[in-house]
Amino acid sequence: SQLISASDDKTIRVWEADTGRIVQTIRGEIGDGDPGKVYAVALSRDGRLLAAAGRNAGTEGATESIRLYDLREGNPVGLLKGHQEAILSLEFSPDGEKLVSGSTDDTSIIWDVPAKAPLAQLRGHQGDVNAVRFTSDGSAVVSAGDDNTLKVWRVSDGALLKTLTGHSDKVVALTVSARDGAVASGALDGTIRLWDLHAGKSVKEIAQDTEVMSLAF
Repeated sequence: SQLISASDDKTIRVWEADTGRIVQTIRGEIGDGDPGKVYAVALSRDGRLLAAAGRNAGTEGATESIRLYDLREGNPVGLLKGHQEAILSLEFSPDGEKLVSGSTDDTSIIWDVPAKAPLAQLRGHQGDVNAVRFTSDGSAVVSAGDDNTLKVWRVSDGALLKTLTGHSDKVVALTVSARDGAVASGALDGTIRLWDLHAGKSVKEIAQDTEVMSLAF
């Protein structure tokens, strides 16, 4: 098995999990400063496409981009441009046909992967979008923001379906169970919440002793 990591050192590395050996290194931009730092990666479920993004615009007002790589070859195969600020989160849809990105420009974008084009820009958060995930059936996107909320968006047209409230600080972690579709979020308020998306409410709260930065089922 393999692991993929991304870093402020502007590289993506593929590791052999059993031995810790680096089997592939993908380099983007190089040089001093923030441009080229990789903040988010996502892998399509078939293991073919890797998406990577972070901060790559060297001048203020320039458009940030998401790089698509053929992981088997390590070669770039596409560039998705649309965000105005750094990109913090990426995820492929279950069928690999779409990609969602979340940014410090307060928006998310749903992308058509084969066409390498945006389908919808999701506007509504009042602050950075820290995490984005597809629901298990791929019909909706859940986003988590600095405005202490989660939002649920319909993939087909980008419509806002629900705003989920309950956290009292920035929501920075988000995960969706591939087994049963359960949604969990973590925030700087030190809590993890499980959500019923249909009802639009939190169904369980787990209190932690410190900020919750990452979650996975």
